Amino acid sequence: MNEDNNEEQLDSNNTAPPDKHPEPEPDMGGLNKHEHRMATMDVKKLIFQNSIPTIFGIMMFALYNTSNRYWVSQIPDVGSQALAAVSYILPVMLLKFGFAVLVGFGSAANISIYLGKRDRDSAEQVLGNVVSMSAVLSVIFMVVGLLFRQQIFDILGVPHDVRHFAEVYYTFHIYSIFLIMVYYGMNHPIRASGNQVRFAKAQILMATLNMILDPLLIIGLGMGVAGAGVAMIISMSVAGVYIMSYYFSAESTLTLRLKNIMPRKSVVYAITALGFSAFLMQLLGSIVHTFMNTLLTRFGEIEFGYGNGSMAVAAMAIVHVIFQLAVTPVVGINQGTQPVIGFNVGAKNYKRVKSAYLCIVIYGMGVCAVGGAIVLISPQTIVSAFTDDPYVSYVATFGLRAFMGVSFVVGFSLPTINLFTAIGRPRMGILLSLMRQLFILIPAYLVLTHMFGFTGFWFAMPLAEIVAGLLGLVLVTNEFNALKLRLR
Repeated sequence: MNEDNNEEQLDSNNTAPPDKHPEPEPDMGGLNKHEHRMATMDVKKLIFQNSIPTIFGIMMFALYNTSNRYWVSQIPDVGSQALAAVSYILPVMLLKFGFAVLVGFGSAANISIYLGKRDRDSAEQVLGNVVSMSAVLSVIFMVVGLLFRQQIFDILGVPHDVRHFAEVYYTFHIYSIFLIMVYYGMNHPIRASGNQVRFAKAQILMATLNMILDPLLIIGLGMGVAGAGVAMIISMSVAGVYIMSYYFSAESTLTLRLKNIMPRKSVVYAITALGFSAFLMQLLGSIVHTFMNTLLTRFGEIEFGYGNGSMAVAAMAIVHVIFQLAVTPVVGINQGTQPVIGFNVGAKNYKRVKSAYLCIVIYGMGVCAVGGAIVLISPQTIVSAFTDDPYVSYVATFGLRAFMGVSFVVGFSLPTINLFTAIGRPRMGILLSLMRQLFILIPAYLVLTHMFGFTGFWFAMPLAEIVAGLLGLVLVTNEFNALKLRLR
């Protein structure tokens, strides 16, 4: 009787046959699935898994920039002037993006390192301070931009024949500062926490919506340059809502807590320290583009006649957007690799840090070389999509050949600057950025234009990239020797 009761109790408590047992959970050493993947998966496979959605998202963002310039250049009768106006405002745009990447890249780098240390509370403190930093920087940027509008235009050297277009575009960029801060500042922590697909989806959403709205508003509704601004604000607003919704979903691995939004000095400093090299690149780009536009306007008047200096600026705008599109995949893999490097620095795994860096350098140089070769096959055909002016087309084609000839060097220099940020050594990234854009490029412009005139202008950037690449090789070799000692 007792045996029958025991058997009945056994049957009632077990749904599986007694000779089968559930598979044991894999031992992940206290790590969650994302952290376990970062710590154990083959580095090359991990990088490409992380980077493919990121590259796709960045490429879509680059296509948005290309689409924006293209449709502006198609405005009837004034396309070249409108394109030049956008280029004159580029330094302001770069400075705006600089504040956004300061917060976005700085927070992402810190979050990756904290997750590598399994310190989720500190990672969430960083996430919360992104909100407050974005709000404060946006207010400062907007107030200064509106109060000193005319002085800024004078500094930028915007000529009177394109000033109206420039003022319209400038106003939209000043008012959209908080949108771009949210777009970068809150999206990059998603990437750092391991959700590259969601990160890429936000970029694809923003870029796709903008590419749909650009022709509709700029050409279809006849809004001109204002249409480009409206399209930007609508697309970034929608993308911003999508990004913020992530942090209130079950999908998020980090929680946005109200208590962490209050600024903390140590957290703000940590974000600024690791984001400053990315900010500095944008700031230096802003300074260099202002200087370039001044030279281009002067030489443009020599080439095209008095009052037509903006045509040379339009030619440079075409070269710039095509060059950026060609090297964009390197930016994507940099962003996809940053969490891998940051996590393994936090985990003190030197070999995986070095393997990740070497992988992205090889990939970056290869992709840039292929992209450069594709453009160099028929640069005239690409340039003709943006302008039918024969003089602007000739200058842009010549400049594109000069730029694309050394594009492979960018495949080394960008991952190298990114490495210093990812390993928590921002000063080295800052040094390399300063040398690359301020202490090499500007003197190269001055010397080569003095020696060779307008022709020399187009070879200054290629020369600076080569010299900066050699300097980066020395710095990164020394850094890996020091890193090996620190992470033992």
